[in-house]
Amino acid sequence: MDGDYVEWDDDFSVSVPLMDEQHKKLIIMINDLFQRCVNGSTSTNLTFAMAVKDAADYAKTHFRIEEEYLEKAAYPGLGDQKREHELFMAEVYATFERYKKGEAMPLDLVRFLKKWLLNHIAVADKKYTAYLLK
Repeated sequence: MDGDYVEWDDDFSVSVPLMDEQHKKLIIMINDLFQRCVNGSTSTNLTFAMAVKDAADYAKTHFRIEEEYLEKAAYPGLGDQKREHELFMAEVYATFERYKKGEAMPLDLVRFLKKWLLNHIAVADKKYTAYLLK
């Protein structure tokens, strides 16, 4: 399969260049994981697991930076944002554990990452965009 699984669209922009660049990198990582699934590279469990770990680590770093930025901006929805981030990380780790036990396919994890990220940017992150642009 050619092309990306997820493509950046300027509608995803949260009008904070650093956050947009980090979101773009997360999309690149999801596309890499998807290509590994399509190309059968998940048969090498260790390399797929390392790629998932790298993506999860990057997401945690992004969440920390985003939360610090929103705290400095006195964003009133920061608590909700933090909870969403925590629930996401818990679900990533739970799905990854199911994958390691053979209870979930690699593509299940990639689909979850795509769906969550795009929904999170479009809903939760757009809320802070509106606040910051006031």
